[in-house]
Amino acid sequence: MASPAAAGPGAALPPAAARRDFYWLRSFIAGGVAGCCAKTTTAPLDRVKILLQAHNHHYKHLVNTDWSSITAVICTYPLDMVRVRLAFQVKGEHKYMGIIHAFKMIYTKEGGFSGFYRGLMPTVVGMAPYAGFSFFTFGTLKSIGLAQAPNLLGRPSLDNPDVLVLKTHVNLLCGGIAGAIAQTISYPLDVTRRRMQLGAVLPDSEKCLESVPVVPGDIVHLEGECSSGTWLINAQCGYLVLYPDLLLSGTTISSSIRCMRRAVLSERFRGSESGSRQMLIGTILHDIFQQSVTNNLTQEKVQELANKIVYGQKYLKEMYHLNLKQAQIMQEVEEYLPSFFKWAEDFMHNPANQNKMQLKLSNGGKIEDVSSKIEIVDILDIEENIWSPRFGLKGKIDVTARVKIHSQSGVQSRIMPLELKSGKESNSIEHRSQVILYTLLNLERRTDPEAGFLLYLKTGTMYPVSGARMDRRG
Repeated sequence: MASPAAAGPGAALPPAAARRDFYWLRSFIAGGVAGCCAKTTTAPLDRVKILLQAHNHHYKHLVNTDWSSITAVICTYPLDMVRVRLAFQVKGEHKYMGIIHAFKMIYTKEGGFSGFYRGLMPTVVGMAPYAGFSFFTFGTLKSIGLAQAPNLLGRPSLDNPDVLVLKTHVNLLCGGIAGAIAQTISYPLDVTRRRMQLGAVLPDSEKCLESVPVVPGDIVHLEGECSSGTWLINAQCGYLVLYPDLLLSGTTISSSIRCMRRAVLSERFRGSESGSRQMLIGTILHDIFQQSVTNNLTQEKVQELANKIVYGQKYLKEMYHLNLKQAQIMQEVEEYLPSFFKWAEDFMHNPANQNKMQLKLSNGGKIEDVSSKIEIVDILDIEENIWSPRFGLKGKIDVTARVKIHSQSGVQSRIMPLELKSGKESNSIEHRSQVILYTLLNLERRTDPEAGFLLYLKTGTMYPVSGARMDRRG
């Protein structure tokens, strides 16, 4: 559907949107600064560690390496905590706006200085097997290699020709083996550490349910496992829908990902919105595309249809209100028509020539990430209007299509939603979320499609969007 956000290439971004577009650059710089601070802080300790490794007997290296590494980790752990938090937030509204802001938020919201040391214990415990076994294994392999095959594996040291050292490629091999063994031993503790560091920001099901503002007397809809009047709803099964009788559109919900206030204000003051050039062109393009695919028109017929719609009376009032001429609109519409033909050729007329897409679909009770070719067999509905008091959703699906999915495991036939976008191709989280919500709407009338498609009319590029449970439950 056409939306106010579908602006042309020349449209200026508001300051907030511009800041979001460059968030990846800020994250890159923030992570780099945090890493530099951590390395600078631990440089003296690293020097002590190297000296201990070089001047002590072999059996002492294990303990010396562990203690120096553990001390370094304790000193720099707050910086590592901030780095992990900044690296984790990649979509949606960002909780932390930078290094200083992250320090302030963790200190004020998570118990002062103790908040910076979540997961320290498994980190310290993990340092012993990782640092110790890494060095110990390398030293053992080096000793065995030089003792058993000195001519094959060793060479004279540049500093002291009487001392044998490992050849470069053998040195790398021994280091790789030692690192792999140490990482394998300490990996469970590393997973525990990361989970504890991200505990306050992970979308944990229990925490999500705790944060739902439910009070006695509220209307909720529950889906899940029920036994003896007790419902089980968690990350793996079930949904809790608060106020399901208040139906929100997929467009409203998806726009709230970036800015909740904008979504609320747009819903409250919908009647006062004025149209725009981009909205009008988007609506016309939707109309042309939908009629073209429904009637399976040829290129000549599509061109005739475009002229009929643009020069007809259907949109004349909106053009007059925006002070636009029909010739101006037609000039922009014609830029999109080649992409219409390309998409129809790839996905309707000759799907064998298209590139494969990755889709997560169930097959025999298992979820498979399959490489597939998509064939649009039939257009079942246009602007299908679905209201769902089950999920508290409503929406108009641009195109409802019967699709054949060709993969190595066979051919599946499904009825799936196709969302059209006339603006800039971005494959953004807002656009993808809209498709995911439409897969939920489909459950009101048919079996679960498990996925949908996002088509950008400007380029003819179509993206598959899997309706994963984690994304659906929000």
